Amino acid sequence: ALFTVSLFTQVPQYSVTMTPADYDSLYTRDIWSDVFLNSPFKSNDTIWSGAKIHFKGHSTRYYPKKAYRVRFTTSNLYYGLRDVNFNPMYTDKSNMREKLAWTLFADMKAVAPFCYHANFSINGESKGLFSFIDKFNKYFLTTRGLPLGNLYEASDTYIGADLTVQPDSLIKLYYDVNIGDTNYTDLKALIQAINDAPPSQFAETAIQYFDTSSVLNWF
Repeated sequence: ALFTVSLFTQVPQYSVTMTPADYDSLYTRDIWSDVFLNSPFKSNDTIWSGAKIHFKGHSTRYYPKKAYRVRFTTSNLYYGLRDVNFNPMYTDKSNMREKLAWTLFADMKAVAPFCYHANFSINGESKGLFSFIDKFNKYFLTTRGLPLGNLYEASDTYIGADLTVQPDSLIKLYYDVNIGDTNYTDLKALIQAINDAPPSQFAETAIQYFDTSSVLNWF
């Protein structure tokens, strides 16, 4: 069954269980490590035994309240999802902005991740309230009935992912590859085309590359 968001009468509780050694490793190793550690995942009394965990994000890795990514096996997805994120909302004292933003996008029929509040614990220790959100990857597209294609995400480490023409070295810093061409061939072609288009042909050029409804909804 595909994952769907419903109205919860209570904030759902999710938990993972780690060996003491893996738990210590998670918090004492290099905070930038993306090596997954074993962490069977529990939701509604169901356990996904093959799940794994690591810290996620960029600036969030420095916060006292960490952000986590849980990955499931391809043979036992979490309601169609391979990766789920627990975002700490550490700089948002209202704990509402991310949830409201993605709910607004979804209500506008824009492509948006599943997002809602959730409690999260490790080895029985509460880590607090998080926003539960699925990762942008091929499973994100599949669960929404969208065709598979290359998928790039602006890196939140830098502020240069503004669709201006950049050398290859900067393109690879500014955009993360979630699916597809690590040479960024199609992304570079898109950027070049919209920057080269004269004003009289810009609209016609943009329509060739963008889902205009999605872009307008975003603006």
